[in-house]
Amino acid sequence: MLREVRGQRSEVRTLAERLAGAQRKLIAAVKLSTLSSNLDTYPSTASEWLAESYYRQSQATYTNALPGALDAAKHATEISPNFGFAWVRVAELEFSFGQTARAKKALAKAIELSSRNGQALALKGFLLAAENKIGAALAMFDQAIAADSALGNAWLGRGLCRIRRGDREGGRADLHVAAALEPNGRCCGVTWAKPGAIRRRVDLARRSSTGPKSSIPKTPPHGFTRLS
Repeated sequence: MLREVRGQRSEVRTLAERLAGAQRKLIAAVKLSTLSSNLDTYPSTASEWLAESYYRQSQATYTNALPGALDAAKHATEISPNFGFAWVRVAELEFSFGQTARAKKALAKAIELSSRNGQALALKGFLLAAENKIGAALAMFDQAIAADSALGNAWLGRGLCRIRRGDREGGRADLHVAAALEPNGRCCGVTWAKPGAIRRRVDLARRSSTGPKSSIPKTPPHGFTRLS
C-alpha cells in the first residue's frame, strides 16, 4: 500500500513538472526567448506539444520552423483527440498556410469540442470573410467577442468587416479596441494586428488553397492550464 501511494505521488509530481515545463515554454514563446537546453525537454503530453507548437513558431524567424509548429499541434491532437485548443491551433496554422479546406475541417472539430472557444469562433469569422460572406463573418466575430471580450483579433476581424461594409466609424472603433487589447500588436512575438496583414491572409484564402504562405496568427490559447 505504501509503495502504491508513493508511486501515485511520484506520478503526480511528474505531471505537475510537465505542466510547469509547458507553461515555461509558452512564456518563452511569448517573450521570444530561447530556452536553455536543460529546460527544453521533449514533449510527451498534448499540452506539452501545444506549447511546443507556439515555441517553434516563435523561433521560426531564426530557424524556419513554421512547418514544425503545425506538426507539433497535430501531435497534440493525436495524443488527445478531444483537446479543443489543439484543434483550434491546427486550424489556425492550416489557414495561415493557405490550406483552407484543412483549416475548415480542423475548425469544425474544434468548435464541436469547444463551442464557446473565442479563438475558434474568430477564426471561423476570418474563413467566412475569405469567402466574402461578410454578414456571416460579422455575426461570428460578434459571437467570438461575446465568448471572450479580451480577444483582440475578434475585434480586429469585426472592425475590418465593418469597414468593408462601409461602416468606417464603427470599424475604426473596433480596431482601436483591438489595438488597446494588444498595444504592441504582438502575440507570441509576431505582429498580427495589422489590417493589411489580415487582408492579405483573407485574400490568400480566397484566391487559392495552395498559394504562398501568409503571416500566421499567433494567439496563445486562453486559460492554457490543461495537462493532456
